[in-house]
Amino acid sequence: MRTEARMRALFASLFGILIVQLIPSASAYAQLYQDAVSAAAPVPNQIVSSKRVFVSFVGWDNASLVWASGLGDLAIPYNTFYAGLASWGRYQLVATPAESELVFALRIESAAWGSGGLSVVRQTILDTKTGVVLWSIVEPLEGLTSRRSFAYLPTAVGKGLDALKTLVNTAAVGTDNTLK
Repeated sequence: MRTEARMRALFASLFGILIVQLIPSASAYAQLYQDAVSAAAPVPNQIVSSKRVFVSFVGWDNASLVWASGLGDLAIPYNTFYAGLASWGRYQLVATPAESELVFALRIESAAWGSGGLSVVRQTILDTKTGVVLWSIVEPLEGLTSRRSFAYLPTAVGKGLDALKTLVNTAAVGTDNTLK
């Protein structure tokens, strides 16, 4: 019994020390968060200044392709995104990556089958000169398991396009390309 009481006292002391150590860390993290909110990082200049883009449809990952293959036209996300970019008029759509300054790569990704995880439409923006990924926009789907979620794909793609417009338009307002 005495050993158990000593162990409890030791555990309580160690727990107290841990809590005392974590309190300053929590306030330091809160300060880092406040600093990040007040000092916006710049959006890569290529996203704002580029004129010519190539749209690439990376496609469907294996898990999402399994359920989607029988539901309809698998090119719907690509066609929706391409048409949305064309109607926006901000970028000139070109036929080959060699003609472009940026590549917008669209991909449908599904969480592990049966995990209850989130499926997404991922839009990745690459610099054609360097091959570097400049930005990624992710729009969640309601889980790629039904005709209803398949029908939601154009809406999810549209929301991702709206996020791109917000990114470009907000960054273009300031001379330093920062999001405020």
